[in-house]
Parts: sequence; C-alpha cells; structure tokens
Amino acid sequence: MRVYRFRLSGLMLIVAVVALNLAIGMALFSRDISLLFRIALIGIALQVGLVAWVRGRNRPFWAGFMAFGLLSALSCALAFGPRFEIVTDATGSRPVEVAPASAMWQAWEGYDRLWVSRLEPVVFPYLQLPEPPLPIVIAWVTTIILASAVPHALIAIAGGLITRASARRFRSRVGS
Repeated sequence: MRVYRFRLSGLMLIVAVVALNLAIGMALFSRDISLLFRIALIGIALQVGLVAWVRGRNRPFWAGFMAFGLLSALSCALAFGPRFEIVTDATGSRPVEVAPASAMWQAWEGYDRLWVSRLEPVVFPYLQLPEPPLPIVIAWVTTIILASAVPHALIAIAGGLITRASARRFRSRVGS
C-alpha cells in the first residue's frame, strides 16, 4: 500500500485556496447572501475543473466546462449585483436600490420563481413558526443552494461537451 505524502508547497496551495474561498464567501455574504447561495457550488466546481484541467485529463472538456461555468456564474453575479441610483431629497443625496430589470435578471429570477413556487407551499408554514425546526431550516438552505446550482452545472457541462466534440472534430479534420 502506497502512502501519499503531502509536500509543503501542496499544503500551502490548499491553505491559499481555502483562504481565497473564505474571502470571496465573506465578500458575497456581506453584500447579499442570496448571491453567495447562487454561485457557491459553481465556484467550487470550477476549482475542481481547474485541477482536472491542469492534471491533463480530458483537457478540452474541462476548458469548456470552466469557460461556460465562469460565464454562467458571472452572468448571475452581474444580474443580481447591486444597482443604486442617487436620489436627492431635502436632507441631501442618499443611495436607493433600484430593482434590476435586465434580461439576465429576468432569466435568473424566472428560474428562481419556478422552483420556489413549487417548494414554498410545503416549507413556508414551518418557516413561519416562532422558532422553526433546525432540520427544516437546514433543508431549506440546502435546497436553495442545490437548486441554484442546477443551471450553472448544466451550462458548464454543456460547454464542456461542446468543446470536447469540437476538439475531436478539429483533430479528425487536421489528422486526415
């Protein structure tokens, strides 16, 4: 049985990645917790894709996975990012949040409404209790995170498959 030994540089890299994840998570959490829920899993999946791509296994797939997954996460982050308008009143100017109305926002919000409308009638009565049961709260947050990750995962996988098929087709034309 082979014992795997971590090198110090490998451990330092792991610590750096965890620190970066925590910093990004705290920045998103301080802005908007729903944005953290929306892109947390795709961020971790992109890191796994980067490791797989660097190791050299099925590189075209992982390159497409990362490119499309990153675009998906960025479109979600930009759609739900803060939008402010300066409103001047008698006391001076103050920032007021403006409801986003972009096509990206409508697409992501439409998906959210689709699955929330199905699950909310089941969970909502429990969440309205003075002290909702902890397992119900944990299940609801987990469902939010997983359901928010589905479109990102599908887009990233589709991008990986498209890139892999394109690379195979290109290789077959160049090789013949």
